[in-house]
Amino acid sequence: MTAPLTKADFIRSVPELSPADVVARAKTRGIRLTLQNVYATRHAEKLRTAASATVTRFTLEERPAGDPERAFQRLALRIGITRAEKILASLDAAIDADEPKT
Repeated sequence: MTAPLTKADFIRSVPELSPADVVARAKTRGIRLTLQNVYATRHAEKLRTAASATVTRFTLEERPAGDPERAFQRLALRIGITRAEKILASLDAAIDADEPKT
């Protein structure tokens, strides 16, 4: 014996139908639905699908403590990106000046 079809299962079984058509088809099968049931179920399904597709990203606090990249990022955020870019540009210029000319 199979489990009875829930309202949500029925709604998910006809994704191509408009909400009004889903309610009408459910009524012919003896299932009492409202438009709000359809909207809520479809919204929950969309959220569930989107949540499973999200990419996990590391925050600065989740990286290993000894990570020099993490320390650099935190410092750049602390002093400001624009200021960090200026410091890196001056460092780059100093490195270029120290390289022997060939």
